[in-house]
Amino acid sequence: MIRMNRLCTLIGILFLSSSGILFSQDIKNYALGFSESMFSNNLLWGFNRYVHQQDYGMISINSIEENLTNPWVWDQDEFIVNHLGHPYQGFVYYSAGRSAGNGFWTSATLSVMGSLSWELLMETETPSKNDLIITTFGGITTGKILFRLSESLLYGEDGSIENPGLFRRIAASFMSPFSGINEYFVSGKKTNSSEIKGYHSFGIGKSYFRVGENTFSETRDHSSGYDLNYIFLGASDIIFLKYKDLYLSPPDYERRSYSLCTGDNVKIGLTFSRKDRSFVDLQYYFYNFFIIDSSVPDGGSSGKELIGMASLSGRQLIDEDFFVGIRGSIYHKDSFYDDYMNLHERLMDLSLFYGITF
Repeated sequence: MIRMNRLCTLIGILFLSSSGILFSQDIKNYALGFSESMFSNNLLWGFNRYVHQQDYGMISINSIEENLTNPWVWDQDEFIVNHLGHPYQGFVYYSAGRSAGNGFWTSATLSVMGSLSWELLMETETPSKNDLIITTFGGITTGKILFRLSESLLYGEDGSIENPGLFRRIAASFMSPFSGINEYFVSGKKTNSSEIKGYHSFGIGKSYFRVGENTFSETRDHSSGYDLNYIFLGASDIIFLKYKDLYLSPPDYERRSYSLCTGDNVKIGLTFSRKDRSFVDLQYYFYNFFIIDSSVPDGGSSGKELIGMASLSGRQLIDEDFFVGIRGSIYHKDSFYDDYMNLHERLMDLSLFYGITF
């Protein structure tokens, strides 16, 4: 069984590597993106090992062998690590590929490869299922957005900027760290920013990866739309565990205070406008979550959660670039647990806001 696990893992790595090469139009561009994504892994590992001096950075041949043979788990890292840190880590892999001149699919394989190699080779902790999912898909979606923003900053939306200034280069480097470096290695200034056509789309929100379908219609004085999604991996707070951790007796070991879920989501929006200066927006978001049984943390429970938020807002343009508004929202969450009492939450909010249009 151990040999079979090793064999399957190696076959998977080889398949991903060959897929990236097949998608790539230039083997040199692929090699550059691959090298930079692996460099980012080693840089992060070096920080964990020598600066932060964390136990999970003390890798060895034995730790790698254990990671290749042990079954994968749902880890217990806190929300900010799993759902902010890991998508950013995956974004670095993806942006390395795009800024090296590769297309979407080639760069996506680099995101998978970077995440897989990190889980198996660069930590002593048992490889995590949710880390692999969130780093890979969160990195792809976040990377696609930030890479396009960095390209727009550098060259303009229509590619009209030939020599971007220092400020533009610095700002773009935060969104795509390797863009400034790869500009000197890749022939041809601009990377082809390929799109995935059609209604089906990938996206990431506060805590979930989704795939779905959306539609939108518009007339002169109003617009409406809906967005339907299947959520592969979501996260939802476990209120009684968060309360226990804050006020009673937090555990002396690592344990999540949120559930990992799968389910579906619908978003509905309606906007009314008057002379393109006054706007009224009505939106409703609803999530139907099923807690993944095998991922339930110690003290948690499997079950189902229904989450929704309705908001009504009004906006008024003061001039061409500036607007003010008022927004009211209602949030509800109904949790039906198998091993704990059901919980029902209701929150209301009223706020004033202002902003600029661009």
